[in-house]
Amino acid sequence: MSKNIYHFFVEGVGERAIINTLKTDFQCIQAGKVDVFNVIQNKLNKNMLMKLKPGTIVILVFDTDKDETDILDSNLRFLKKQPNVKKVIIIPEVKNLEDELVVVVISQMLKIL
Repeated sequence: MSKNIYHFFVEGVGERAIINTLKTDFQCIQAGKVDVFNVIQNKLNKNMLMKLKPGTIVILVFDTDKDETDILDSNLRFLKKQPNVKKVIIIPEVKNLEDELVVVVISQMLKIL
């Protein structure tokens, strides 16, 4: 059992549902709080991070459909400076998470068959 604390910032409700399902139903990723927040379009602030416990690992899940990365870069720099953030993990979606999940599920089903 991991003693790490995880906090997910995901782009939308679809990603939140997938992350929650992977945490609870499949138990294939570590448990943690999931907030819907688009780190590509919106800047994080200290008020949002005050609720994080010291040593929290922050995981960002976002689409790569935007060419502009200034806000993402700013968010990454900001997170890395926060004393309660132990580590930042980014999970960029090449297409979108829902489509990627379908491909993984179908490939796993084909392996079983």
